Parts: sequence; C-alpha cells; structure tokens
Amino acid sequence: MLDWRRDWRSLGAAVFLFVFTLLVAGAEIPSAQARGLWPQDSSDIKPDPTVKFGVLPNGLRYVVKRNANPEGTLSMRMRIGAGSLNENENERGVAHYLEHMAFNGSENYPEGEMFKALQRMGMQIGSAANAVTDYDGTTFTLSLPSVRPEIMTNGFKIMREIVGRLTLSADAIEHERGVILSEERARDTPGVHSSLAQMGLLFAGQRYASRSPIGDLNFIKTATPAQLRSFYERYYRPQRALLVVVGDADLATLEARVASTFSDWKPEGAATGSEDFGKPKARGLEAAIISEPGLEETISINWVQPEDTRPDSRARRRETHQRIVAYTVFNRRLSKVSRLANPPFIDAAIGRDQI
Repeated sequence: MLDWRRDWRSLGAAVFLFVFTLLVAGAEIPSAQARGLWPQDSSDIKPDPTVKFGVLPNGLRYVVKRNANPEGTLSMRMRIGAGSLNENENERGVAHYLEHMAFNGSENYPEGEMFKALQRMGMQIGSAANAVTDYDGTTFTLSLPSVRPEIMTNGFKIMREIVGRLTLSADAIEHERGVILSEERARDTPGVHSSLAQMGLLFAGQRYASRSPIGDLNFIKTATPAQLRSFYERYYRPQRALLVVVGDADLATLEARVASTFSDWKPEGAATGSEDFGKPKARGLEAAIISEPGLEETISINWVQPEDTRPDSRARRRETHQRIVAYTVFNRRLSKVSRLANPPFIDAAIGRDQI
C-alpha cells in the first residue's frame, strides 16, 4: 500500500519522509485454552522458576513474583481480554468508556470515594492508578507505595471492585462523558486522521479497519448505562482475565491475597461465543492518497500477512532475532544516507509489527 500526503507533481521537488513497513495481522487470537493455559505449555522455553503461575477455580489466571526493588512496594496489573475489536457496530467506544468508569463508582465505593481512598493510600490517578484500552484488551494498573497489610488489602479490594462491582450509574456516566469527548478532541489531528485512513485501507474487511479504541463520536455522546452494563457483563469475566502481582512480599502471601480477593468473582449474564475479526484481504497493489494541511510528506509501502500463531519457541525467537539484526543493519544504512549533504529523504526505516 502506498500513501503520500501531497500530489504526485510535488514529490519531485519535495523533501519527504520514506517509510517501509511490514505489518502482520490476522483473525482472532486463539484462546488460552486452545494454546494451552500458559504460553510455556506449548513451548520449549521454560519460565523463570521464581515466578508462580496459578489459576483459581473460577478461571482467573494469575502470576505472582517477589521483587524487592523498589523496596516495600507492590505493582498490580489486571488485563481483561476484550477491547475495541469486541465491540458491536452500535457500541463502538464502549470498551474505552468502561475503562474511564473504573474509578467512578462501585458497590463499596460510591462515586468520588475511590479517588479519596487512593489518595489516603498515597496514590494519584494517572500515575499510581491508571488504565489503557487497546484493540484486544483493557489493562488496569495499581502501583501501591507500601506493602503494609492495610495498603495491600485496600489495593486488592479496589482492583476487585473495578473488574466485577462497578455500578455504572447514569450520573457517573454523564460526568465522564465530557472527559472522553475532550480526549477525542485532543486526538482529532491530521496525524491521527492519516493513521486511521491507513488502517482502513490496510485492514479492509477486518474489524481493525473500523474499531479505533477511542470509538465513534455519536456513541460517546449517547452511551447509556444499559449499553455499558451489557459489555461489562459479557466480557468482564474471570475466564477472560489475567492478574499479575509483583512486589516486596513472599509468594505465599501474594497467592493468598489473590485467592481471598478474587475467588468470589462470578460472571453475570451470558458469555460471548467465539468471534471472527476477519482475515487479511487478498489483493494486488493498491494505492491511496491522503492529503491534509499539517501532514508531513510521507510514502509508506506495506504488506499485510496472516498472524503467525506458532507457539513461542527457541526456533521462533531465533528467527525474530535474525530479522531484528537484518532490519537494524538496513536502517543504519538508511540513516547514513539521510545524513548526506543532499539526501533523497530526511528519514527512512523498515520494520515489522504485529497488531
């Protein structure tokens, strides 16, 4: 796929940025059960023996590790295996909206109280407590400043509230709507427009083409508690979750905390069945022009291939490392050309990405 930000006649005289990119995408990632409960189950690479892997009876997978650096702290990451790709056409943006609702009211923390609880623990939203939504998942993070029992209790409790006890009240949803709309406006830039247009061409026929995590503006403006609740119950389920806890505490203590906090997490509503996100479109050469004031002049050439779903292995990592070395050598040569007295481009690179 070729794209450029000015018409053909301008390229002869313009200094432009040339980018050569290999992208990899495909259908839905096989489930943990299809690949094995853990990646190492089908790999000849063994995990770090100091890391403990476990699964609760309700299906929640967890990983715990003791790490005393920095001393006396603990970090928690909870990933829900559902992002913008899982949204229906009439709810584009719901996964990201739910991420914003994480700290805005739950069964044991009325709206506004979770912020106060975090502050009493010495934590601030954005730095020590945050979340991010991507195409295939939403991840919540808590970085506890202490491993004192009361701090750990409250930290685990807040994470439990986020994944299974949000109230999603109409008032809280309305309060957060303006924040999300402001975020959308901040992303309303020529660069983002270009990226979305490129995604639309590269992944034509796949959900990637129309499932930017920020979502659809009309949905954001009209989202209801029922719509958020529907996605929450369909996807915020222990079987879709992975919890990672690393901190200055022994493994037995961490495992006990996980079990006592999350064992009662039971999903509500019906689960969603298997989903097909589409496969790369069979095509020949296709070209598109994206022109908008403020865009730098760029040419990109892309190949889209099915996702490589082979298990992690020493052989596969060797392939990856060889490819990285080859790309690094090639990119350094391109960098030297860009530093010549009269270079044909100001920057250039070749790479490979997996979405």
